[in-house]
Amino acid sequence: ARTTYPAAVWTVPNEAPAFSGPSIAVLQPGVAASLPYNLTDPENHVMTVAATNLPRGLAFNTITKSLSGTPLAGGSFFVTMVATDKYGAKSYTVTTNILVPNEAPVTDGSPGPATLVVGTVVNQPLSVVDPDGHPMTITALNRSLPRGLVINSATKSITGKPSVPGTYLIRLLATDRYGAKAEFLPFTWTVTNGAPVWSDLADQTSFQGSQVNLALPVSDPDGHTVTVTGTLPPGLKFQGKNIVGTVTAPVGTYTVVLNAKDLYNMTSPAKVISWTVVAPG
Repeated sequence: ARTTYPAAVWTVPNEAPAFSGPSIAVLQPGVAASLPYNLTDPENHVMTVAATNLPRGLAFNTITKSLSGTPLAGGSFFVTMVATDKYGAKSYTVTTNILVPNEAPVTDGSPGPATLVVGTVVNQPLSVVDPDGHPMTITALNRSLPRGLVINSATKSITGKPSVPGTYLIRLLATDRYGAKAEFLPFTWTVTNGAPVWSDLADQTSFQGSQVNLALPVSDPDGHTVTVTGTLPPGLKFQGKNIVGTVTAPVGTYTVVLNAKDLYNMTSPAKVISWTVVAPG
């Protein structure tokens, strides 16, 4: 006769890790730290620890059974951790409120309203300190600085030469190495660029074949280099702010249109004169 045996039930015991640690800890940003925890496994199984909301720069080390590293951001962090052994048994959740105090930079006012001239050197100090002595970066929000100017965080200054006229509402932000921020009060800078100015210039008369070296009466109110272009009788050309050359044009009267432009492309209204070419003798 066939004998039937009852099914065997096998029980594989696996106790969960025991895990506990501090409920609160205060760490300093940029300073190495190591928080010890009590972590054991009854069967001495290998364990891993999963942590959420850790401050940047910290990690749990299962060998030293500590939360260690260098905090790289300030703030308050409610950290939760669970230990799991090699075979899946999990500990109770351990929570630690980690405080990383970090004071924001302090600004002492902002640069006042100012009128700048295109191409003129700017070196504007910025008054800001970090209470904890942390390095800072200073940035312009929404690209609000006039083109040609930059912020030097090391010297805490705005430097450069503005290159585009306009009115700029400038907003600056100071951020320390560990993320604390402070915004300067907004301020307005106006960048101007005066167009070249013509003085009186009479109509001209030249003989065919004659040499011409005519200085043009044009100047720039900001001292910028001026370039002149336009239409000239044949044989003549522009050289800086002069008209030079040998008149080769046929006899007649020519309309000469002169355009003056500064280094930053600011142009003046055209200057128009007549240039008469007559036969020699």
